[in-house]
Amino acid sequence: MSMYPPDKENEQFVECNVCGAPEEMQHHPNCPVAAGEEIFIMDADIVNIMTNAITKSAMEYMKKIKTDKDKLLATSRFEQMQEDYLEIGRFGQALFDTGKLSEAKDVLHFIQNTSMYEPFYLLWIELNRPQKVGARKETWDMFHNAVWNLKSKRKEADGQQTEDTGN
Repeated sequence: MSMYPPDKENEQFVECNVCGAPEEMQHHPNCPVAAGEEIFIMDADIVNIMTNAITKSAMEYMKKIKTDKDKLLATSRFEQMQEDYLEIGRFGQALFDTGKLSEAKDVLHFIQNTSMYEPFYLLWIELNRPQKVGARKETWDMFHNAVWNLKSKRKEADGQQTEDTGN
């Protein structure tokens, strides 16, 4: 006696591919193959055609999902860049309102060397982005005084290093 089940190919009867009922017996009540109809047996070529069609449509769907994801990623990157730009603008306005950026060369220096203003920016963030007018005015005086008490070094347009002593 073999330990493997017998091969289905050696059997004489054909089973329904849907419910498994032998050809001469009644189908399961929920089987879509009606009694007395010929049992549908799939040919290998039909299976290959269906498999290829499903695979192709799945690949097209995945490409569409990837394209949509790339568009979403690009859109969100642009929105983040726009938000960062507006944030720098609000911070620059706050520095202008303190008198720190009073001349055109100061504004140009701020635009070209934004990272040098990091101590001021961190303070501005810590104080909940105060503004001279509006809803965030309550911490404005603290920010204004702190900006003028912080010392910063920067280079003038002619390349000479200057020190801002807060006076």
